[in-house]
Amino acid sequence: MNAVDIHSVSQRYGRMTVLHDLDLSLGEGEVLGLFGHNGAGKTTSMKLILGLLSPSAGQVRVLGRAPDDPQVRRQLGYLPENVMFYPQLSGRETLRHFARLKGAALSQVDELLEQVGLMPAAERRVKTYSKGMRQRLGLAQAVLGEPRLLLL
Repeated sequence: MNAVDIHSVSQRYGRMTVLHDLDLSLGEGEVLGLFGHNGAGKTTSMKLILGLLSPSAGQVRVLGRAPDDPQVRRQLGYLPENVMFYPQLSGRETLRHFARLKGAALSQVDELLEQVGLMPAAERRVKTYSKGMRQRLGLAQAVLGEPRLLLL
């Protein structure tokens, strides 16, 4: 089974076609980078894979299911371009919150904080973190629960 299967997908926003007849297969364990100019459809493709958008035409399957299936969502890790967290929570509280949402083991929190180099700042409020620290916290959040598919 492929991690991602996109077959004959087109996406329109009003009269503007952003994706036209896209076909893409990504096997488990493979790495794929999307790049292109503004408006090329990179963000739209990510939204389709994440189940945040339904295609105008065609089919998207993630881990063999519809991308908005709750079983799929529990197996996805996602790091958005602009990471947003509750500023009043500490780094540790933030990861514990996401662990609960994902059904991940709370025991992973400190391990991930250590791996991304944030253990010394684990009790500091996220609002005091630099942009780089927030990005590392975002990466820890994305890999929390050991997702089968990681979108960065």
